[in-house]
Amino acid sequence: MKLLLLLIVLIAQSTVSAHSLYYAIGESTAKDRSDTQKLGLIFNPPTNIGLLERNNLYLTLDVSAASWQNLYGPDLKTGALIPMFNYPLRQQDQWWFIKFGIGAAYVDQTRWGNRRLGSNWMFEDKLEVGLRANPNHQIALSFSHYSNANTNKYNDGLNIISLLYQYNW
Repeated sequence: MKLLLLLIVLIAQSTVSAHSLYYAIGESTAKDRSDTQKLGLIFNPPTNIGLLERNNLYLTLDVSAASWQNLYGPDLKTGALIPMFNYPLRQQDQWWFIKFGIGAAYVDQTRWGNRRLGSNWMFEDKLEVGLRANPNHQIALSFSHYSNANTNKYNDGLNIISLLYQYNW
């Protein structure tokens, strides 16, 4: 996990600077209800895509490292890179948002509990719904689905529901 955190810090210091840092705690929806933790950075790349701007969509890049509790062996370590669409909604003085995206994830083991993931490389589908309390703080409920999209004989996909706190600068 320390190596993945170092990687995130190095990416944050790169020429494309990060705009947010988030921490999420969650739980799998499988029978064993394993705990998860995730630390990530959000990058807002400069885009000039008229179609997105006209429809109030903003493109971000989510780079994260996570640890999944494994009740039957060593915990799993993961890393993910997900292009996300952010759709902000204003209601009176509050900003709500919906984020969604699909990206690539690497999992250091191919078994999680009794689940056969089939591959170290997975797709991560992510959906977040949250509230931006002020320009620097936001909270969200996050749903992530991991699967290898049947590119392997085994594909016991998994779902994780998380509570996420994000700090923006």
